Amino acid sequence: MVFLTVGTQFSFDRLVAPVYDWCKRNNSEYIFQVGASLYLKDVEDYRIVKNMSSESYYNAFSKARVVISHAGMGTILSAIEYEKPLLIMPREFRYKEHRNDHQVDTIRHLSALLEGCVVRDPNQLIEKLELGNLSVPTKRKENFKNEKLLIQNLTRVITGDS
Repeated sequence: MVFLTVGTQFSFDRLVAPVYDWCKRNNSEYIFQVGASLYLKDVEDYRIVKNMSSESYYNAFSKARVVISHAGMGTILSAIEYEKPLLIMPREFRYKEHRNDHQVDTIRHLSALLEGCVVRDPNQLIEKLELGNLSVPTKRKENFKNEKLLIQNLTRVITGDS
């Protein structure tokens, strides 16, 4: 099952549309949390919701074969906790998907953790899905030169001081 989660603040149809189309084309099971999506606003499907309760979110997360998401810290941490394959495409300011580029900064600061999980455009995302080229974000300490640097980078990302 594909679990797509994009947060709730802004539309992120640059991610929602290709994932929905891919799932339909491939008869894949899916659950989508789409927030303010305009692409699916007229689609009536019980598997597509704007918002989810925490319980529904973690239930979908635990059942997912792959999680596809914006670069939200909650999703990244959940993928580590549940050891789920993750594909992340950051929202970008230039496309009016967010107020700034903090999600681009997030993937830059967490590059060792997210190796193989990040895509920057829909074509790259579909290619990874087609090939089954999926990665689980790692929580192994050896991927970081030192934990203090990791903590500093996470703090910068969370506070927006990049």
